[in-house]
Amino acid sequence: MKLRLLILIGLLFVSYLPTTAQTNSDSPRTRYGLMFHLGLNSHSANFQKLPDVPNCCPGFESGTGAGLNIAGLMEFPLSEKLMLSTRLGYSSLNATLSTQEPLPVIINGQATTIFSEHSVAAKLSNIGIEPLLGYRLFGEFSLHAGGRLGFTMQKTYDQKEMILPQYGGTFGDGRRVNNDLSGDIPNASSIAASLLLGASYDLPLNTGRTFLLAPEVFYSLALTPVVSNWDWKANSLRFGIALKYSPKPAEKVIEPPIKEAEPERKIVEKERKYAISAEAKVVSVNEDNTETDVPNFVVEEFVSTQMTPLLNYVFFEENSAELPSRYKSLSAKETNKFQAEKLFEATTIDVYYNVLNIIGQRLRDNAGSSISLVGSNADVGSEKGNTTLSKNRAESVKNYLVTAWGISESRIKIDAPRNLPEKPSNPDKPEGAAENRRVEIRPSSPDITEPVIIADTILTATPLFRFKPKAIAEAGLASWTLTASHKGKILKQFSGSTTIPSVLEWSTDENRQNFPRSSDPIRFALDVRDAVGQAAGATGNIPVEMITVQKKRDQQLDDKIIDRYNLILFDFDKAELSGANTKLVEFIKKKISQDATVKITGFSDNVGDDDYNLRLSDARAKTAAKALNIRNALARGVGESQPLFNNDLPEGRFYNRTVEILVTTPVRK
Repeated sequence: MKLRLLILIGLLFVSYLPTTAQTNSDSPRTRYGLMFHLGLNSHSANFQKLPDVPNCCPGFESGTGAGLNIAGLMEFPLSEKLMLSTRLGYSSLNATLSTQEPLPVIINGQATTIFSEHSVAAKLSNIGIEPLLGYRLFGEFSLHAGGRLGFTMQKTYDQKEMILPQYGGTFGDGRRVNNDLSGDIPNASSIAASLLLGASYDLPLNTGRTFLLAPEVFYSLALTPVVSNWDWKANSLRFGIALKYSPKPAEKVIEPPIKEAEPERKIVEKERKYAISAEAKVVSVNEDNTETDVPNFVVEEFVSTQMTPLLNYVFFEENSAELPSRYKSLSAKETNKFQAEKLFEATTIDVYYNVLNIIGQRLRDNAGSSISLVGSNADVGSEKGNTTLSKNRAESVKNYLVTAWGISESRIKIDAPRNLPEKPSNPDKPEGAAENRRVEIRPSSPDITEPVIIADTILTATPLFRFKPKAIAEAGLASWTLTASHKGKILKQFSGSTTIPSVLEWSTDENRQNFPRSSDPIRFALDVRDAVGQAAGATGNIPVEMITVQKKRDQQLDDKIIDRYNLILFDFDKAELSGANTKLVEFIKKKISQDATVKITGFSDNVGDDDYNLRLSDARAKTAAKALNIRNALARGVGESQPLFNNDLPEGRFYNRTVEILVTTPVRK
């Protein structure tokens, strides 16, 4: 029954393998054949006796033996270098495990020691299938990797304890052999699985290369034990040959009707050509969602003030107290040049990754201030109840501030470590557990963790471009790629297979740091490949227009100031303004003139229901608008649909629980 099942699995496996019909006789072809290997078997073990079999052996650890491997094989070329093969056949993993034991005896009235040898001769064989992937490294030399899945056929043992020949004496029953037993190995595994690694070299036996002889060497590393749940593995080093038959594919020939007056001739079918083509156009999208057929990438520079809230948490990896590498670390020498106010062009999250440097600088500048650190853990899994880990996390933060920034240890207090933080996220969710693995920084003065305000120029660009690609592939589309680049630097890339969308949208706000800084055009290119390897492409350009602050002043063009404020982060699932946010709202109100346009956008993380998060973000925006008391403010929430930061990181989710206030003020000429 097992043999029939194995043959069925092999036939199903083979039926799904790809076939090739290549007319080039030098190209790889399908092969069939037989394989013969001699195995040098090596058993590793750690047991004293077989299950329920009497034995007084101190323990078996290793054994060796020889085995035979015979199989039929089929090989299918995937490319010039790759070959997929399957082998179905017999394998034996016989070995004898032995160990010696000292026996105290009295001979002629004198106490002495002799030795006996315990042995277990295991006979193991199975019928199995071996799927392998081969790679032709050079010439006819190939490397192989795969595995073997076998059904155990023979699983017997022959056990005995024998006094070594050089010693006299017998056991108590007068025999020199004890515990002489044999039979089927109890609880033997019915499945024998192993990993296979090997190499081979194909030697052609005739000029047409239809017959090949391949010397082979393979190593079989056991994945399953000989006895279920026991430490007993049967490995093998195999040497042998494979005899292969590789038939040439027949050419397709069409016999035309023979006319009486014409000689006999044959017409060979020509390779079919498949149609393939590609085209692409691009339009820009206006604020009212209308399209402009002649797009222009306009990059405009504005004077701006950016206010970024400073999250006073440092997050750690699971079961670790080491500061993650994403936090910016400085040497003591580098700290002398650091200025938070000059983090020009830095995103909010880049500013946050300097949180320890910003706090270090402020502690250095304000000698009378201090901080306390509260370490916490996720209180689940390997971290459950581990307050020592919580304390070590706080120590890591303290050590950095002391070592890099030279802050006196007396100004940094480590409070009692906690399991969950004082305001924990949901510990039952992976996202909540990640947010609870943190150190909270509590300052003696709010100046230490106040928002970072950066005065700089910012760039804005045409917000949205819409590509409209088309592809015709008669043989079937295999892959496509559309790339927009500026002076060799990729700004945006789309890719896919089998089908290409009729519209691809590029929101330029995705990465402002990639805005072009010169008037060289943006080049876009569409590349398509069909199922038979043919390619087609289309290219185009998007003009770039640079409008700098200086250009607007020189030409007296309309200008405006764009200020961007983010409220300090909202608590999880909350829309109320905290005390710190109320203070910031009062600061922002003083910065808004009567002719300014105010846009308020609420955001949320991606934890929970989409619709609920949309309502929550809208409530946050409405709360901020009410606090600012501005009539013409446009306030709305976008939920989790337009995340500002990476939701896969705990700090990204915290910073997504925010409200962004964009204030645009016209500049009077």
